[in-house]
Amino acid sequence: MNSKKCILISQVWLTPGREAFRDMLEVSVEYCRILNPDSYIVLSGMGMSPTEKTLKACDAVCWNEDIVEPPGCGFPIMIGKGLRLAKEKGFEKVFKFRGDAVILQENVVSHCEEVLESEDKHLLITQETTRTHWVGDMVLYGDIEFLIEMFNTETWIPNVSGNDALARNYMNLTGYNGEDWTSFLKRRCSFRDIPFFKWTDLRDNYDYIKYFKDNLEYIRQNGTLNNEFNYSDFLYGKRRQVHLFDENHNPIVDRPMIHPTMMYERYFYK
Repeated sequence: MNSKKCILISQVWLTPGREAFRDMLEVSVEYCRILNPDSYIVLSGMGMSPTEKTLKACDAVCWNEDIVEPPGCGFPIMIGKGLRLAKEKGFEKVFKFRGDAVILQENVVSHCEEVLESEDKHLLITQETTRTHWVGDMVLYGDIEFLIEMFNTETWIPNVSGNDALARNYMNLTGYNGEDWTSFLKRRCSFRDIPFFKWTDLRDNYDYIKYFKDNLEYIRQNGTLNNEFNYSDFLYGKRRQVHLFDENHNPIVDRPMIHPTMMYERYFYK
Protein backbone atom coordinates (compact mmCIF):
# COMPACT_ATOMS: atom_id res chain seq x y z
CA MET A 1 0.00 0.00 0.00
CA ASN A 2 1.30 3.45 -0.95
CA SER A 3 0.27 5.46 2.10
CA LYS A 4 1.69 8.17 4.33
CA LYS A 5 -0.67 7.19 7.14
CA CYS A 6 0.19 4.49 9.65
CA ILE A 7 -1.79 2.93 12.49
CA LEU A 8 -0.30 0.61 15.11
CA ILE A 9 -2.64 -1.75 16.96
CA SER A 10 -0.87 -3.20 19.99
CA GLN A 11 -1.10 -4.06 23.71
CA VAL A 12 -2.58 -7.39 22.62
CA TRP A 13 -1.88 -10.67 24.40
CA LEU A 14 -3.91 -13.78 23.62
CA THR A 15 -3.66 -16.61 26.12
CA PRO A 16 -5.90 -19.53 27.21
CA GLY A 17 -8.81 -18.09 29.12
CA ARG A 18 -8.73 -14.88 27.09
CA GLU A 19 -10.45 -16.20 23.97
CA ALA A 20 -12.89 -13.27 24.05
CA PHE A 21 -9.98 -10.93 23.38
CA ARG A 22 -9.28 -12.74 20.12
CA ASP A 23 -12.81 -11.84 19.10
CA MET A 24 -12.36 -8.25 20.32
CA LEU A 25 -9.18 -7.91 18.30
CA GLU A 26 -10.89 -9.13 15.15
CA VAL A 27 -13.67 -6.56 15.56
CA SER A 28 -11.19 -3.81 16.41
CA VAL A 29 -9.08 -4.48 13.33
CA GLU A 30 -12.13 -4.76 11.06
CA TYR A 31 -13.33 -1.32 12.17
CA CYS A 32 -9.85 0.11 11.76
CA ARG A 33 -9.59 -1.24 8.22
CA ILE A 34 -13.03 -0.12 7.03
CA LEU A 35 -12.81 3.38 8.60
CA ASN A 36 -9.19 3.98 7.51
CA PRO A 37 -8.98 2.46 4.01
CA ASP A 38 -5.88 4.49 3.07
CA SER A 39 -3.88 3.73 6.21
CA TYR A 40 -1.12 1.14 6.63
CA ILE A 41 -2.09 -1.04 9.61
CA VAL A 42 0.57 -2.71 11.75
CA LEU A 43 -0.45 -5.28 14.37
CA SER A 44 1.93 -6.15 17.20
CA GLY A 45 1.15 -8.67 19.91
CA MET A 46 1.91 -12.00 21.54
CA GLY A 47 0.42 -15.35 22.47
CA MET A 48 -2.04 -17.39 20.42
CA SER A 49 -2.35 -16.41 16.79
CA PRO A 50 -5.08 -13.92 15.86
CA THR A 51 -7.83 -15.09 13.51
CA GLU A 52 -7.14 -15.34 9.79
CA LYS A 53 -9.60 -12.50 9.18
CA THR A 54 -7.60 -10.29 11.56
CA LEU A 55 -4.29 -11.08 9.89
CA LYS A 56 -5.64 -10.45 6.39
CA ALA A 57 -6.97 -7.03 7.39
CA CYS A 58 -3.49 -5.88 8.48
CA ASP A 59 -0.67 -4.74 6.21
CA ALA A 60 2.09 -5.97 8.53
CA VAL A 61 2.20 -8.16 11.64
CA CYS A 62 4.92 -8.72 14.23
CA TRP A 63 3.85 -11.45 16.61
CA ASN A 64 5.51 -13.40 19.42
CA GLU A 65 4.06 -16.84 20.11
CA ASP A 66 5.61 -16.67 23.59
CA ILE A 67 4.45 -14.25 26.27
CA VAL A 68 7.57 -12.09 26.52
CA GLU A 69 6.38 -9.45 29.00
CA PRO A 70 3.74 -9.27 31.76
CA PRO A 71 0.46 -7.38 31.46
CA GLY A 72 -0.04 -4.19 33.43
CA CYS A 73 3.38 -2.71 32.78
CA GLY A 74 2.84 -0.97 29.46
CA PHE A 75 4.13 -3.61 27.00
CA PRO A 76 7.19 -1.64 25.80
CA ILE A 77 8.69 -4.69 24.01
CA MET A 78 5.55 -5.34 21.99
CA ILE A 79 4.88 -1.67 21.21
CA GLY A 80 8.52 -0.97 20.43
CA LYS A 81 8.57 -3.78 17.86
CA GLY A 82 5.53 -2.37 16.14
CA LEU A 83 6.95 1.14 16.11
CA ARG A 84 10.28 0.00 14.66
CA LEU A 85 8.49 -2.02 11.98
CA ALA A 86 6.49 1.08 11.02
CA LYS A 87 9.70 3.10 10.87
CA GLU A 88 11.33 0.46 8.63
CA LYS A 89 8.35 0.81 6.28
CA GLY A 90 9.19 4.49 5.91
CA PHE A 91 6.57 6.09 8.14
CA GLU A 92 7.40 9.17 10.18
CA LYS A 93 4.26 9.37 12.31
CA VAL A 94 1.88 6.81 13.75
CA PHE A 95 -1.47 6.56 15.51
CA LYS A 96 -1.32 3.86 18.20
CA PHE A 97 -4.14 2.24 20.14
CA ARG A 98 -5.05 -0.96 21.99
CA GLY A 99 -6.44 -3.98 20.20
CA ASP A 100 -9.37 -4.32 22.61
CA ALA A 101 -10.60 -0.85 21.70
CA VAL A 102 -12.58 0.35 18.70
CA ILE A 103 -11.69 3.76 17.30
CA LEU A 104 -14.78 4.96 15.44
CA GLN A 105 -13.31 8.21 14.14
CA GLU A 106 -12.91 7.91 10.37
CA ASN A 107 -9.49 8.71 8.88
CA VAL A 108 -8.15 9.08 12.39
CA VAL A 109 -4.56 9.85 11.31
CA SER A 110 -5.62 12.96 9.39
CA HIS A 111 -7.96 13.88 12.26
CA CYS A 112 -5.01 13.84 14.68
CA GLU A 113 -2.52 15.47 12.34
CA GLU A 114 -4.79 18.50 11.96
CA VAL A 115 -4.50 19.07 15.71
CA LEU A 116 -0.71 18.90 15.78
CA GLU A 117 -0.39 21.16 12.77
CA SER A 118 -2.80 23.75 14.13
CA GLU A 119 -1.11 23.83 17.54
CA ASP A 120 2.46 23.28 16.27
CA LYS A 121 3.10 20.33 18.59
CA HIS A 122 4.78 16.92 18.27
CA LEU A 123 2.62 14.51 20.27
CA LEU A 124 -1.14 14.12 20.78
CA ILE A 125 -2.06 12.60 24.12
CA THR A 126 -5.30 11.72 25.90
CA GLN A 127 -6.53 9.89 29.01
CA GLU A 128 -5.05 8.29 31.22
CA THR A 129 -2.70 11.26 31.43
CA THR A 130 -2.92 12.97 34.84
CA ARG A 131 -2.15 16.42 36.17
CA THR A 132 0.53 14.94 38.40
CA HIS A 133 2.90 12.89 36.24
CA TRP A 134 1.30 10.17 34.13
CA VAL A 135 1.13 10.05 30.32
CA GLY A 136 -1.65 7.83 28.96
CA ASP A 137 -0.15 4.89 27.06
CA MET A 138 -3.25 3.47 25.35
CA VAL A 139 -3.93 6.02 22.59
CA LEU A 140 -1.18 8.23 21.13
CA TYR A 141 -0.32 9.99 17.89
CA GLY A 142 2.99 11.51 16.93
CA ASP A 143 6.54 11.19 15.68
CA ILE A 144 7.68 7.58 15.43
CA GLU A 145 11.29 8.30 16.37
CA PHE A 146 10.17 10.03 19.56
CA LEU A 147 7.67 7.29 20.42
CA ILE A 148 10.36 4.65 19.97
CA GLU A 149 12.43 6.46 22.59
CA MET A 150 9.41 6.83 24.87
CA PHE A 151 8.89 3.05 24.78
CA ASN A 152 12.63 2.30 25.07
CA THR A 153 12.94 -0.94 27.06
CA GLU A 154 16.45 -0.06 28.27
CA THR A 155 15.13 2.92 30.25
CA TRP A 156 11.66 1.52 30.98
CA ILE A 157 10.89 1.14 34.69
CA PRO A 158 9.30 -2.28 35.34
CA ASN A 159 6.61 -3.17 37.85
CA VAL A 160 4.79 0.16 37.64
CA SER A 161 1.84 1.27 35.54
CA GLY A 162 2.60 1.73 31.85
CA ASN A 163 1.30 5.30 32.19
CA ASP A 164 3.83 5.93 34.94
CA ALA A 165 6.75 4.31 33.10
CA LEU A 166 5.92 6.15 29.87
CA ALA A 167 5.81 9.47 31.71
CA ARG A 168 9.21 8.83 33.30
CA ASN A 169 10.76 8.12 29.91
CA TYR A 170 9.12 11.29 28.62
CA MET A 171 10.64 13.24 31.51
CA ASN A 172 14.11 11.89 30.77
CA LEU A 173 13.81 12.67 27.05
CA THR A 174 12.56 16.21 27.51
CA GLY A 175 14.50 17.46 30.54
CA TYR A 176 11.78 17.63 33.15
CA ASN A 177 13.01 19.42 36.29
CA GLY A 178 10.03 19.28 38.64
CA GLU A 179 7.99 22.16 37.23
CA ASP A 180 4.20 22.15 36.85
CA TRP A 181 3.41 18.98 34.90
CA THR A 182 0.63 20.40 32.77
CA SER A 183 2.71 23.40 31.73
CA PHE A 184 5.59 21.12 30.89
CA LEU A 185 3.46 18.82 28.72
CA LYS A 186 2.03 21.79 26.81
CA ARG A 187 5.46 22.62 25.40
CA ARG A 188 5.42 19.60 23.09
CA CYS A 189 1.98 18.02 23.39
CA SER A 190 -1.58 18.61 22.31
CA PHE A 191 -4.41 17.03 24.25
CA ARG A 192 -7.84 15.73 23.29
CA ASP A 193 -10.44 13.88 25.34
CA ILE A 194 -11.75 10.38 24.61
CA PRO A 195 -14.74 11.51 22.47
CA PHE A 196 -12.43 13.23 19.97
CA PHE A 197 -11.22 9.79 18.85
CA LYS A 198 -14.61 8.12 19.35
CA TRP A 199 -12.60 5.71 21.47
CA THR A 200 -14.85 2.86 22.57
CA ASP A 201 -13.84 -0.04 24.79
CA LEU A 202 -14.69 -3.69 24.19
CA ARG A 203 -13.27 -4.97 27.47
CA ASP A 204 -16.04 -3.36 29.51
CA ASN A 205 -18.66 -3.81 26.80
CA TYR A 206 -18.10 -7.31 25.45
CA ASP A 207 -21.72 -8.14 26.26
CA TYR A 208 -22.55 -5.73 23.41
CA ILE A 209 -20.17 -7.29 20.89
CA LYS A 210 -23.05 -8.28 18.60
CA TYR A 211 -24.12 -4.62 18.54
CA PHE A 212 -20.63 -3.69 17.31
CA LYS A 213 -20.67 -6.47 14.71
CA ASP A 214 -24.10 -5.44 13.42
CA ASN A 215 -22.84 -1.89 13.02
CA LEU A 216 -19.87 -3.18 11.04
CA GLU A 217 -22.23 -4.85 8.61
CA TYR A 218 -24.23 -1.62 8.35
CA ILE A 219 -21.04 0.28 7.42
CA ARG A 220 -20.17 -2.29 4.76
CA GLN A 221 -23.61 -1.94 3.19
CA ASN A 222 -24.09 1.82 3.55
CA GLY A 223 -20.58 3.31 3.71
CA THR A 224 -21.27 5.19 6.95
CA LEU A 225 -21.87 4.65 10.65
CA ASN A 226 -25.40 3.80 11.70
CA ASN A 227 -26.94 6.88 13.36
CA GLU A 228 -28.74 4.55 15.74
CA PHE A 229 -25.41 3.19 16.99
CA ASN A 230 -24.95 5.23 20.17
CA TYR A 231 -21.20 4.87 20.46
CA SER A 232 -21.08 7.35 23.37
CA ASP A 233 -22.61 4.62 25.54
CA PHE A 234 -19.43 2.61 25.06
CA LEU A 235 -16.71 5.27 25.37
CA TYR A 236 -13.62 4.15 27.25
CA GLY A 237 -14.10 4.40 31.01
CA LYS A 238 -17.85 5.08 30.99
CA ARG A 239 -19.01 1.63 32.11
CA ARG A 240 -16.72 1.79 35.16
CA GLN A 241 -17.60 5.45 35.84
CA VAL A 242 -13.95 6.43 35.40
CA HIS A 243 -14.61 8.93 32.60
CA LEU A 244 -18.01 10.49 32.04
CA PHE A 245 -18.90 13.08 29.40
CA ASP A 246 -22.12 14.99 28.80
CA GLU A 247 -23.98 15.16 25.48
CA ASN A 248 -21.61 17.93 24.34
CA HIS A 249 -18.59 15.78 25.21
CA ASN A 250 -17.61 17.92 28.19
CA PRO A 251 -16.19 15.90 31.09
CA ILE A 252 -18.39 15.50 34.14
CA VAL A 253 -16.01 16.19 36.99
CA ASP A 254 -18.28 17.54 39.73
CA ARG A 255 -18.57 14.09 41.27
CA PRO A 256 -16.41 11.71 43.34
CA MET A 257 -13.53 10.74 41.04
CA ILE A 258 -11.57 7.48 41.15
CA HIS A 259 -8.53 9.44 39.93
CA PRO A 260 -9.13 13.07 41.00
CA THR A 261 -6.03 14.36 39.18
CA MET A 262 -7.07 12.96 35.78
CA MET A 263 -6.31 15.30 32.88
CA TYR A 264 -9.04 16.66 30.60
CA GLU A 265 -8.95 19.27 27.86
CA ARG A 266 -10.54 21.84 30.18
CA TYR A 267 -7.54 21.56 32.50
CA PHE A 268 -4.90 21.22 29.83
CA TYR A 269 -5.83 24.42 27.97
CA LYS A 270 -7.03 26.67 30.79
